[in-house]
Amino acid sequence: GGEDAVTVQPVSGHAAGCLAVEWASQGVVVAGDLVQSRKHPYFGDPNTDLEAWIGALDRWHEIGFKKVCPGHGPVIPGAELEPMRVFFEDTLAHVAALKAAGRTLEEAVADDGYPPGYWPAEDPTPPWWSYCLGRAYLLAGAPPVSGGV
Repeated sequence: GGEDAVTVQPVSGHAAGCLAVEWASQGVVVAGDLVQSRKHPYFGDPNTDLEAWIGALDRWHEIGFKKVCPGHGPVIPGAELEPMRVFFEDTLAHVAALKAAGRTLEEAVADDGYPPGYWPAEDPTPPWWSYCLGRAYLLAGAPPVSGGV
């Protein structure tokens, strides 16, 4: 409790059962799998809610955490949360536009107009990446899976 409180709370977005640990007075958040730093993020879980994921990243960015401990990848400065949020927003907007234009799931996954990632260019595209893009396509325009952060 008090000024130096550490809070543990459930966070929606990546998968069911995710938790985050926030130590606001020290500027630190242990974000778990909602932050996958400097690598392609996995967002193919059946419980993934990209809107909630974006909301969590946005909230942590607004709080101004100085250090973020991810579920995958190295510890990063809080400033790296913004490019992640933008990537997910732009990806959702892109798949929604493809879906609205009548593109099939296969066409959407193969589309080359996705926004650039926030990970280094040398990070190899993982074999499950097309599955994640397909999940985003299926979720585009659907009601949220969870209630947010």
